[in-house]
Amino acid sequence: MWGTQSVTSCSTATTNHKGEVVMAIIANKGNDVGVCSCNLQTLEVELMQYTDQPTLPCTLTLIYQLGVADVVLPATSIETDFIRLLRKNVGDSVTFLSLARRDFNEVCGLRYITHLSCSD
Repeated sequence: MWGTQSVTSCSTATTNHKGEVVMAIIANKGNDVGVCSCNLQTLEVELMQYTDQPTLPCTLTLIYQLGVADVVLPATSIETDFIRLLRKNVGDSVTFLSLARRDFNEVCGLRYITHLSCSD
């Protein structure tokens, strides 16, 4: 039941209303990307892992199609080329939030999602 879903196509995401989805992203230097998205209205969670191209078409497609409001990432990745390019492409339409890497885990993530879903 729990695990990682491998995404081979960039166009598999469904469209949601803007502001309902929080996404956590982690990427390495080889553009292997791990994504966890949570719809705050339905509490539906999707886990994805894929290798993106240098221009980030899969990641950008997911952000736009899911209607992501916030992207949570480890503080150590803020200054990476991947995140710089991501921020440049999405502009002010998405809020980027960073957590210390030690806090980038399921307990803190669940606490953050609970806080967001109760703040309406």
